[in-house]
Amino acid sequence: MRTQIVTYPAIARADSWLHACHRKGLITELQGEVMRLLMNGHTDDAVARKLCISTRSVQRHVTRFMALTGARSRLELGLLVSMAEAPGDGHRSLR
Repeated sequence: MRTQIVTYPAIARADSWLHACHRKGLITELQGEVMRLLMNGHTDDAVARKLCISTRSVQRHVTRFMALTGARSRLELGLLVSMAEAPGDGHRSLR
């Protein structure tokens, strides 16, 4: 079910962050997949169709990420995640 991602440096960094969050039990595999698809430009509706979940579920996952990062908007969420380093590796945290 894993989505192939574009190899822009910010997206690759965000993908590493998502993997680390999943390993630490901060997010589920599904939540990571939702974020990967959104990072690759899919709309909420397209993500919902691809993962066979409701659009509202996609929006709830985004809300969960906003709470996890402290982001106040989806734009801020994207910026924070694209600049993030994997949690616990001694680098820049999200906040």
